[in-house]
Amino acid sequence: MRPLGSLSLSEVQDLCAKAARGAGLDWGLAEEAGFAARWLYARGLDGPASLHNFLEEEGAKNSPLVVGTTIADRAATVSTVPVQNPLLMLPFLYLASNELGRTAQLSWRGFQVLVTPTGMIRGNVRELASEALADVSIMFGDDQAVPIYKPTTMDISPTTLSGLTSLAMKTTVPATAASRADAGAGGGDND
Repeated sequence: MRPLGSLSLSEVQDLCAKAARGAGLDWGLAEEAGFAARWLYARGLDGPASLHNFLEEEGAKNSPLVVGTTIADRAATVSTVPVQNPLLMLPFLYLASNELGRTAQLSWRGFQVLVTPTGMIRGNVRELASEALADVSIMFGDDQAVPIYKPTTMDISPTTLSGLTSLAMKTTVPATAASRADAGAGGGDND
């Protein structure tokens, strides 16, 4: 039996996409949110918690999902832009980096994180993960001699799991007496 909070990658992606939809994001951005949380989780980073924190912000502005998908679609350099929970941008930087065949560099307050075309992460990842809002700059160039981030295995915290599940449940339809009565095969299934 798996411990609580130990989810497969597809379970993380599905739960996070549903939570994003339940929080009011359109289907496209909700799917991107699920992808981002999964990509980070696969690398030992708490993408689900970062996404949950972003979704819980009232009227969240400076969306890392919007900025990230824009960069991934255009593989564009971005001079300083404010972004909430900037850790969520790394999966999109990977997509752009992979498309260009060049390393993506995210910089803020004197720190930097690099994402290579192969998905390797280098730099100050822990500092980035602790940022709730940061003015970030993005550029593409050659790989640099920056320490490699060492991924770890992780579980989703019960608080994050509960919060994401609560948001995801907003996408379901409540059961009614009629729906319960219509459930299942009322007669024989022999056609």
